[in-house]
Amino acid sequence: HALLDDATMKPAVAAIDQQIHDLAPALNTAPITNAVTLASSSKVDFLVKRQGGKLYVFAVSMTSSPTTATFTLAHDAAKTATVLGESRTVPIGSSGASNAFEDAFDPYAVHLYAIQ
Repeated sequence: HALLDDATMKPAVAAIDQQIHDLAPALNTAPITNAVTLASSSKVDFLVKRQGGKLYVFAVSMTSSPTTATFTLAHDAAKTATVLGESRTVPIGSSGASNAFEDAFDPYAVHLYAIQ
């Protein structure tokens, strides 16, 4: 069977396709290398983009163990990171520093943040 013939997979693939479509303007910009730093006890990779007045952080846990990551912004003007597709926000300043936020990652979890 084709992927889109599967009743369970079809809506999941459609949701991912829509998310990529919605994020295309940000995804098509050049990476920003000095806007965010990350500290974690396990490996978490991340990519930062800027588009339309927002900073986007795409992060993925690269291990089979849960971990917590602390993201530190180069500037501290933002107060909230919206976690895209998860119906939640993470307050900036929650990790003790006014320009940082912390979030938990399940094994191989992906979190996409929009910061404004």
